[in-house]
Amino acid sequence: MTNKYLSAVPFFLAGLATGVAVALLAAPYSGAETRHRIGSKAAEGKDLLKAGVTAGKDYIKSCGAGLRDMAKEVVA
Repeated sequence: MTNKYLSAVPFFLAGLATGVAVALLAAPYSGAETRHRIGSKAAEGKDLLKAGVTAGKDYIKSCGAGLRDMAKEVVA
């Protein structure tokens, strides 16, 4: 490590500490409420993802059925 990088470390740490302090002081909700909101949003995302996966499976099944029908016509 050169002196150039070592001299930047205190500034980085000071900026990090300032950012953490501002985030704690400016947080709009308490810790418990924030955790609850994160959990709620995660559950919403999970439900949305499940719906998307189900729709994707249905689409693939319908495409597969169509291909199966086309193959039967070609073979027959």
